[in-house]
Order: sequence, then structure tokens, then C-alpha cells
Amino acid sequence: MKIINVFLSASFLLSLFLLTGCLIPESNHVEPRYHLLTALDFESNGSKYSKGISFHIREVNIPPYLEDNRVVSRASNSTVNYREHDRWAEPLSEGISRVVAKNLARIFDTLNFSAFPHRPKQFCLYEVSLAIQHFEKTSGNEVCLDVIIGIYNKNQLVEKFRYKQTENIKNFSVDEEIKALSECLQKVCQQLGQAIEDLPLTRMENLVVDEVKFVNESPVDAILRLGEIYSENFSESPDLKVLFIGDVQTKGKMLTSVYKNQNLYDIYLDVCRICELKITFDGHNLRLSKIY
Repeated sequence: MKIINVFLSASFLLSLFLLTGCLIPESNHVEPRYHLLTALDFESNGSKYSKGISFHIREVNIPPYLEDNRVVSRASNSTVNYREHDRWAEPLSEGISRVVAKNLARIFDTLNFSAFPHRPKQFCLYEVSLAIQHFEKTSGNEVCLDVIIGIYNKNQLVEKFRYKQTENIKNFSVDEEIKALSECLQKVCQQLGQAIEDLPLTRMENLVVDEVKFVNESPVDAILRLGEIYSENFSESPDLKVLFIGDVQTKGKMLTSVYKNQNLYDIYLDVCRICELKITFDGHNLRLSKIY
């Protein structure tokens, strides 16, 4: 009987413990939602832009307050809010780099491009830097993008400009907020594409010269003749200036060569190689100097 009583008491205590002591309170944990920027479909007006332009998007510079993976909104000029339940699925700087590269590739109809963290491809014509100043929802029902863009050729700054864009958020939802941020990047890419298209270097890259012949010509005369070819083909905006830095008239170094069906930029490069000249682009200026 004692054994039965002990067993019944133990059973009663176990049941009481299960009913009272092991009750687990309902969890308040909410699983975060992870978001990605996207390259949106848009009319690139392909006939307006050059095709096949090669480029690389450098590592995007973002302010420290955007380095957190939580989605940020700006409550005022001096206050930001971090949202625990809405986060970026990748580092924001890499997401911006990826989307800008895809949009720009669509504009120029090219597969010859790369973006950070990958390295530039061989013979890359342009490298693009982006320094983000603002990229978040503002106190109103809109998002804001403020970015400084630099365009480089062989590490030489060719063009630099600042772009600001705002977009309204539809339906007051986070999904629409992320989409509005993607739309801001899309419009930046359209302006960036136009800036690249207007550069003399882009025009030279796309101008195929049927034939140009040099017979015992000096480097200066050869370069000036190539400049005339550029001016003849772009008479409406002959904004390429050829600048000779130092003494480029090398004695005894005369040029005799024939170029057929080559683009003007490659001809420039080969003439400079033969004449031992360094060629750089600075804005709309082509600078030539002696290689020592």
C-alpha cells in the first residue's frame, strides 16, 4: 500500500508540475523580412546610346549610418530610425553596385561589364564611382537619393557630377518603399548613361575609320590629323581639345602606318604607343605627354 501511495503522490505531483510549471509563454519574436534592391524594367531607348561600352562599377561609398543591415528611415535632418523587422538581404553598398551595373548594362546593351566586389575586366573603358550621401525614406511619404558620381578612364577622372532624386512611395508599404529606392537608382543610371554617351572618348570608341594613312609624319602632325577626323564626324559639338604637354616632338621618331576599319580611340592608342607618348583624358581634354 505504501508503494501505491508513493506512486500516486508522484503521479499527482508530476501532473501538477506539467500543468503549472512548464507552461511556456507565447513568444513575441517577429522574424525579420529581408529586402533586395532590383533592376527595374524600363525603356532604355537603345538607339540613343552606343552599344557595347565596357565599364566597371567601383565599390560604392555609403555613410556609416547606412552600413547597418536594418532598413533606415529619416525622421528629421538629425534623426534616423532603424527598423528591426525590415533588413537588407545583402550589404547595401553591394546591392547598389549590382543594380547600377545591371541598369547601365541594359542601357548600353553590353555584357562587357563588372561590379564590385569583382575586378574590372581587361580593356575596361570606364570605371564609375558612387559616393552616396542619402539613400532612405524621408519624413514625408517619399524616398531620397543623393549621390556624387565620378567617371574614370585609366584612373583619370573624366567627369564628375552630383544627382538628387526623390520618388513617392505608393500604398505606404515597405515593399513599395524599396521599389521607390530602386526607381531612384534607375533614374540615376539614365543620367549616368547620358553623361557617358556625351563624352568624346565614347564617340571615338564608336567611330570606325575606313582608312587613315601616315607616311613619315611627326607625332604632332599625326595626332592633329586624328583630331580633324573627330571634328569632321562630330561637327555639331567638336568639344575634344588636344593638349600637348611638354616636348612631344621626338626627333627621329616618325610615323609610317596604315589603319583600316578601326575605331578612332584604338588608332590614337597605337599612334601614341609607336611614338612613345602617354595619352590621358581629362574631361573633354585629350592630353599627350612624352614617356620618359
